[in-house]
Formats: sequence, C-alpha cells, structure tokens
Amino acid sequence: MVNPLEGLAQIEAERNGSWTYFLKLVPTTYQSRWKTKETNQYSMTEFFNGAIQGNSQFPHLTISYEMSPYSVKIKEENMGIGHFLVRICAVVGGTYAFTRMLDRWVYQLTSHPHAHSKISRKIQALRT
Repeated sequence: MVNPLEGLAQIEAERNGSWTYFLKLVPTTYQSRWKTKETNQYSMTEFFNGAIQGNSQFPHLTISYEMSPYSVKIKEENMGIGHFLVRICAVVGGTYAFTRMLDRWVYQLTSHPHAHSKISRKIQALRT
C-alpha cells in the first residue's frame, strides 16, 4: 500500500508562511481467505501560503481532514474452473469469428475478376 505522506519532509526557507494539508479518508476493509484487515485509504492535497512582506505571521501547519460517508470493501475471490473455461471459450470464439470475417473481406476483394480495377478506380476517384 502506498501512503502519500510517508517520508514527506517540508523545509521552510522563508521562515514565515503556512502549510495546509487537506486529507480525505475512506474507511477500507481488505478481506482475503485467511484474514480481514480494516484500515483507511486517504488522499492528500497540500497548499503553501507564503507570508506577505512586512506581515508578522508565525509559521504554522494546518491539517484538515474529511471522513467519507462511504466505505470500501475489497474482497479476494478466486474464480471457479467453469468461469475460467467460459472465458477461454469466449476468447477463442471471438478470435475465430474475427479471422473468418477478415478472410471473407479479403476473398471478396480479390476473387472478382474486376476487383483490382474497381478498387484502383475508387482510389483514383478519392485522389481527385
């Protein structure tokens, strides 16, 4: 899992200014065959507001967070052998249908005695 704030360090060179972080938290449950883990996913947006010249503002950090009213459940499931076989048949059937269709188009374009002249006339008409 990737955490956006992990290893983050901010160094303020101007000495005056403010950092604001907006965190959005989503409760998440990971469920595998053997264990269930409850955690939170979050996204982070940061904003820096530099001090205006002559303004005596102290540097500060603000963290604003929002909890999502929805939760996410990620469940690990293995597909059965029947589902796997149906997917394999779908791939094989789709490949077969596409190659038959392509073969028919190529045959129709090349089998007629005047096919080459018709095609070349159409190409010439498009060029002009």
